[in-house]
Amino acid sequence: MLFRSRVVISAGDGLSTAGDAFLGGSGGSGGAVVVTAGRSLGSNNGTDVGGNIAMTAGYALTGVGGAVFLSSGSSKSTSSGAISVLTTDAGTSGQSGNVSISTGGSSVGESGSVTVTTGSGVLGSAGDFAVAVGKTNSAEGGAVLISAGSATAYESTGGLVSIAAGDATSTLSNDNPTVGGSLLLTAGAGAGGSNKTDGGGDVLINAGSAATASGGDLKMYSGASAATGSGTVVMASANSDFYGYTGDVFVGSGNTSTAGSGDVKLASGFAAFGDSGHMSIETGKTTAGGTGNVKIVTGDGATGDAGDISVLVGKGDVGQGGMLDLSAGETSALGMEGGRVAVTAGASTHASSSVGGAIAVTGGLVCKIGRAHV
Repeated sequence: MLFRSRVVISAGDGLSTAGDAFLGGSGGSGGAVVVTAGRSLGSNNGTDVGGNIAMTAGYALTGVGGAVFLSSGSSKSTSSGAISVLTTDAGTSGQSGNVSISTGGSSVGESGSVTVTTGSGVLGSAGDFAVAVGKTNSAEGGAVLISAGSATAYESTGGLVSIAAGDATSTLSNDNPTVGGSLLLTAGAGAGGSNKTDGGGDVLINAGSAATASGGDLKMYSGASAATGSGTVVMASANSDFYGYTGDVFVGSGNTSTAGSGDVKLASGFAAFGDSGHMSIETGKTTAGGTGNVKIVTGDGATGDAGDISVLVGKGDVGQGGMLDLSAGETSALGMEGGRVAVTAGASTHASSSVGGAIAVTGGLVCKIGRAHV
C-alpha cells in the first residue's frame, strides 16, 4: 500500500475569549504565516535580484495535475478576509512588476477558462468589478484591451465579446422603479487649454471586415417592452457653449468603385391598429440669424440617368387621401417679400437634339360621381 506524504504549515490559533470589543478589550487573534524570499544586497542592478517564491502543485503522469487553492479566512459573524495580489512600487529607475493571470495551452482539447466573479449580496449590493489603468503625467494613458480569440479552423467563428448590463428582476407591484442597468460607453475628455488641438476622444464602433463576402452589419435597436412602448433611439451631436458650433450628424452609405452604393432608408414602423409614426425633417430655429436650408438632391449621372425625386402621399381606404402641401415661408419684415415657390422642369443642353422637360399638373381621377379639380 502506498501512502501520500503531506506537508502542513500552520500558524497558532488565538484562543483567548476574554476580550470585549465594545469595552476596548483584545480577544485572541490567529497567528500569521509569513513566507519571505531572500534579499539581494549586491550592487549590480542587472544580475543581483531578489529571491523568487514559487508554488507549484503536484505533477500527474496519467491523471489530472494538482490544483492550487488560495482562499481568505471566513468569519462566523463579520466579513471574510481580503486577498491582495499586487506588485510593489518601482525604485528610482525602474518599472513596477507585471501581474499575469493566464491558463495553459492545450494540444487536443479546450484550454482553461479565466473566471473573475464577485459574490452575491442577499441583503446588500453585490460587489463591483472594476478594471482601471493607473494615471500618468509624462506619456499617453494606459490602454484597456478586451479581445476575443481568433479561430483558424475550417468553417469556424471567432470568439464573442459580450458586454451586458445587469437585469432588474423584482416582480413586486408598487411604485418603486425597477430599471435595468445602463450600458455607458464614454470616450476620454480633452481638458487642455487649446481650443484648436485639445479635443475629446472619439467613439468608434466598427463591424468586422470580410476578405471575399459581405462585411458585418452594424445594428442599433432600442429595448422592447412586453406591455407598453419600446424605447427611443436618439442620435444627436452635443450642445455647444456660446462661442462654438454644434457638431454635424452624418448618415450615409459607403462609397464603391465597382458596383452600386448602398441605400439609405428612413422609415417609421408599421402600425396594425393606430397611426404609423410621423417623419419630420426640419432645421432648427434661431434668434439671431437665418435658419438652415433643407436640400433633397440626387446625384449626377456620368454614364446613366440622374436619379428621380418622388414625393408621394399614401392611400386612404376609409378617409380622404393625404394632402401634399407646398408652402413658401411668410415674413413680417417691412418691405420684404414672402418666399417663392418655383417649379422648374429640367433643361436639355445637347447641341443637336434636345427637348426640355415638361411640367404636368393633373387633377385626381374620379371613379364615381364628382369632378377633378386643378
